[in-house]
Amino acid sequence: MKAGPNTTPNWLNGGGAGIDWTVPDYAHMSDNRRARANLTDTPPIFSKYLVGQDWGFAIPSGAIIRGIEAKVERRATLLSLGTEIRDGITNGVRLQKFAVGVGENKKKDIAWPGTDTVETYGGPTDLWGLTWTPEEINAHTFGFILFAQLILGYQSSPEVGSAQIDQITLSVYYDPPPPEPSPLAPGRKPASWEESRFEKVAYPFRVGRLILDAPIRERLSTVDRSSPVIASSRPPLIFTLPKGAGA
Repeated sequence: MKAGPNTTPNWLNGGGAGIDWTVPDYAHMSDNRRARANLTDTPPIFSKYLVGQDWGFAIPSGAIIRGIEAKVERRATLLSLGTEIRDGITNGVRLQKFAVGVGENKKKDIAWPGTDTVETYGGPTDLWGLTWTPEEINAHTFGFILFAQLILGYQSSPEVGSAQIDQITLSVYYDPPPPEPSPLAPGRKPASWEESRFEKVAYPFRVGRLILDAPIRERLSTVDRSSPVIASSRPPLIFTLPKGAGA
């Protein structure tokens, strides 16, 4: 099964060194309003992490997580001659568990294109090198992080470029939890008891001894199946007797 693609309006700049993303919340929707990090050859030549949390997943408890997929709609503009923008080299694209960056770095060693293009990270069978529970993914602290880096071409000065993100989505692939066992119908024995030793008979029958609401484990003394049925407005009661008890 697949949950998503989901988006989140909760984007912010991560801590540490790097150029801030302007209006990081613009990574929420594909509407041509973009989160931007304007990079130059003056260090640092990379952005801060763009951090998105609280994805609104509701994976059922007991489900088995099979894969996580991120799709990033991004572009690079205002590039000087020979200059590129790429995913950050060190831990450029990762997930967050409990608000901490974890798992494999999914960065791709390709230049961001000059027009809006969706790049896919992970997939239906990709767990990013980790194991996941539904509770971890449903948590507000489950997140996605990314930073961009300017790759210098040394053909002009100054070297500049604008990393821009229009939208980021996440999808989660999972196997649903096993179904809950259904309650036993009235007069039905649990499956763990030996099926071959019991049979169901409808009341009323004249019997020597009866055990109500449970299968009878021992042979009843007598069963007279020729006795007249007594009229009653109540629905028949079901008793479980050993097979052949009245033979």
